[in-house]
Amino acid sequence: MSNIDELQGRITAAMDRIAQGVDRLGGASAGPDPEMVQALEDERTANAQLTARVRALKTKSDVEMADMRAQVEESEARMAQFDIELQRVRRANQQLIQACADLRAANAEGVGDSDAINQAMLAELEGCAQPEPSILRNPARSFLP
Repeated sequence: MSNIDELQGRITAAMDRIAQGVDRLGGASAGPDPEMVQALEDERTANAQLTARVRALKTKSDVEMADMRAQVEESEARMAQFDIELQRVRRANQQLIQACADLRAANAEGVGDSDAINQAMLAELEGCAQPEPSILRNPARSFLP
């Protein structure tokens, strides 16, 4: 029985120590730690500032992206106009090549072919009839904003 009394005493002492530890822990967590509260507030402030910066950067990025898209669309329109002009000049060039070949052939025969001369003049006028597009006057500036 003495063994049981000894074990009971040890258990009681252990229970007392546990109760004292719980009391100490309970007293420590009764109120928030002022340093932790301040650190939490600092982190919340920093988080709010970072969130505001991200929103501002996103807005700025969206505006810049819209501007870039507008510039791309404008450049594509200019390129389409340039392509139209290029095709017109190529057609006029082909007409001039053919007219020159006809005039050479007529000259080689020693006969002046009035129809070939008229065709050459029409092809030359076709090449000069349209005013020079702005793309051809200043190509570097036409593709830059």
